Amino acid sequence: MWEHDKRIVLERNTNYYNSAAKIKNILIYIIPESGTALNLFEQGKLDAIGDLPSRELPVLRKKKEYRSHPIMSIYYYSINIKKQPFDDVRVRKAFNMAIDREEITNLLKGDQVPLKGWVPMGLLGYDPSIGFEFNPEKARKLMDEAGYKDRSTFPRVTISYNTHEDHKRVAAKVQAQLKKYLSIQVELANEEWKTYLQSLKTGRQQVYRMGWVADYPDPDNFMTLMTSYSENNHTGWGNDRYDSLVEKASTLLDEKERLRLYVEAQRILIEQESAVIPIYSPQSHWLISDRVKVFPLNIMGKIAFKEMEFK
Repeated sequence: MWEHDKRIVLERNTNYYNSAAKIKNILIYIIPESGTALNLFEQGKLDAIGDLPSRELPVLRKKKEYRSHPIMSIYYYSINIKKQPFDDVRVRKAFNMAIDREEITNLLKGDQVPLKGWVPMGLLGYDPSIGFEFNPEKARKLMDEAGYKDRSTFPRVTISYNTHEDHKRVAAKVQAQLKKYLSIQVELANEEWKTYLQSLKTGRQQVYRMGWVADYPDPDNFMTLMTSYSENNHTGWGNDRYDSLVEKASTLLDEKERLRLYVEAQRILIEQESAVIPIYSPQSHWLISDRVKVFPLNIMGKIAFKEMEFK
């Protein structure tokens, strides 16, 4: 049973070929606000919650119900290269260099790993040398070269994000960094998730928050996101060389050759074209009640409900 935007009720299928599930029903509540979910957990009305609010993590970590788990994921900003001033690659690079990723992860305090490349740590293709180091001085020079030595001539820019407390915190920090290091003022805009997705399809955003959790543990799952024909690529950016590198790498078994192709592709995406701004790779945080005996977590954020057990 599914009540739109409210809850989903899962029922064990006794006819399933591998019906080893020990729990007959699972009730999943759809709760947009993490604070609301936290209150329900504290009242004993929920057995498990993820997506814990970062402001509460220092306190929540001390609870016996707290669990932390690595997750194969990236958090990033995409840039619409069709929109002025981001049709100039120098501006895109300047934004990339003016964002202090470590300051952002320190703000969130959730064990996030700052990320400059496109492949998260632990996967073939991860290379800490890929991408831009935090370099405000060089970023300012790029802005000057792009014709914005007088920052008052810089066009109005908006950073968009879907409604969530942590997305707001990250956007506000990026806004402050751009003002501090590039002397420009950017605006922030948030929308509910459905509206946000629709806005992406219209291509009206300039800079917008996105994220990805692996569907399968292979770098191909991240690299194909930014191919010119990907439905997840709303930047207006496409590069034939990037596409061919990603496509070729997906057919190879030789890890060294795959790594070489993925490194080259990432350098095109980030260092040469700067169509995206990687920020960090997240960590998964949960509160799981004492009455839950088994709650399987994995690096792809998938929950195997059939393996769950209560005490």
